Parts: sequence; structure tokens; C-alpha cells
Amino acid sequence: MFFDAVGLGFFTAMGCEKAASYGIIPVGIVFSGCLSAVGGGVLRDIFAKVLNDFISLAKTHYDRKGNEYLLEQLEIALDKTNNNVQDAVNEARTTYQNVNTICLVNHLHLEKDEEALLEKIKEISMSKGWLGGLNSWNTTNTWPGR
Repeated sequence: MFFDAVGLGFFTAMGCEKAASYGIIPVGIVFSGCLSAVGGGVLRDIFAKVLNDFISLAKTHYDRKGNEYLLEQLEIALDKTNNNVQDAVNEARTTYQNVNTICLVNHLHLEKDEEALLEKIKEISMSKGWLGGLNSWNTTNTWPGR
């Protein structure tokens, strides 16, 4: 419950800050903050579900070379998302980049279902519209680590 409140506050503040930077009137700033909070929470929940599904699928391939790195990346991303360490869009960008790097370096070939989930992560990472505009901070490619 605490982390949900922190996430809600984070998305509200981001939405208000972005609206204020455009010189919108105070009522519009509050409205933008509310929309950002609701949209950010929904996006975080969708991203967390995709990560859970991906982790479940990857665990079925426990003997695949490099799979442990893939699982570590996905579990760290899920932990960061659930604890509101980073917003869903930026974490999706990092996860998408890192999963592709892990696959390239380890010659890891994803199954069709895993590829479909990675594509969903890509879609979240490239969100457009008002939500994408409000969550447009760049993310550096960080290697998984605790």
C-alpha cells in the first residue's frame, strides 16, 4: 500500500510539473496530474503483468544457455516496478534494451511466446500520446544488478 501511494504521488508530480512547464492554468495542472497518476498506475500494472508472464515462461526453459541472466533482468525489473523505483515506461525501455543485449551476447533464442511478450515490453517503452509525453525521461542502459 505504501509503494502504491508513493507511485501515485510520483506520477501526479510528474504530470503537474510537465503541465506547469507548458504554462497551463492551475486547474489544468491539477487535471493533468490526476490523468498522469491514473495512467501511470495502469501502465505499471500492465507492465508488471507482462513481466510476471515472461518470468513464468522463461522459468520453463531452465536449461537454456544464458537463461539465468534473462531471469535476473526480468526479476529486477519487476522488483523495481513493484517498488516504484522507476516508472514503467523507463523501466520498460531498460528491460527491452537489456533483454536484447542478453540475447545477443549469450546467443539466446526466445520462443514465440517470449518474443510476443518482449514486443509488449517494447510497446510500453515507446508509449505515445499524453502519457508518453509525460513520461519522456530518458533511461540509460543499465546492466542488471542488485
